[in-house]
Amino acid sequence: MEKHFTDDTTRAGPDHPFSMDPETWKSMVDSSRLLEASLGSPIKKVEDNEMETVVLQRRAVRAIRDIKAGETLQREMIEFQRPCPADALKPNEYKSHVGKTFQMDIVSGSHIQSSDLK
Repeated sequence: MEKHFTDDTTRAGPDHPFSMDPETWKSMVDSSRLLEASLGSPIKKVEDNEMETVVLQRRAVRAIRDIKAGETLQREMIEFQRPCPADALKPNEYKSHVGKTFQMDIVSGSHIQSSDLK
């Protein structure tokens, strides 16, 4: 980015009329800082005002059929549905559990916990 700066935009010369003076320079810097602030933080986290609704907003790994103890977790037996209780397996975690064995029966529609698998 290139900006021209002058102390007086009414001076003679090719660049002075479109250059920024101290007042317009300050305005540009202030606007840039406002833009930076509006971008927010790159760190994504649940804010205090979202804590009550996070369970309803997020999805959990849920059984789409009854699963018997001893069966092996396969992608075809699960879906990702709301709500997501705190102890539920999250959709981005299920791949690390595929191939593990269920330790207990799971009723269709129930959320799956990592402790259900070994």
